[in-house]
Amino acid sequence: MDAVTSPMPSPERQLVAARQAKQLERILDAMPLEYRVVFVMFEIEGMSSEEIAESVGAPLGTVYSRLHRARKRFARALTRLGPGQMESKS
Repeated sequence: MDAVTSPMPSPERQLVAARQAKQLERILDAMPLEYRVVFVMFEIEGMSSEEIAESVGAPLGTVYSRLHRARKRFARALTRLGPGQMESKS
C-alpha cells in the first residue's frame, strides 16, 4: 500500500521525465543564443518582456521579435520529434 500512496514518482516516470528534459535541452541548444535566452527567460523563468529587455539590453520590440522566432523554432523542433515524444506516457 505504501507504493501506491508514495509521493515519489515511479522509476518509469523518472525515466520519462529525464528523457523529456534531455529532448528539451537539445531543442534549446539548437536555437541561436539570442533566441534561446529570451525564450528561457520568458517561458521557463517567467520574466516579463520588459524585464527581459532591460536584462539583455535590447529594445522591447527586439525581445518580442526574438521570442516569436524562438517559439516558431521550438514548435518546428517538437513537430520533428513526432507525436507524443515530449508528452508523458502515463
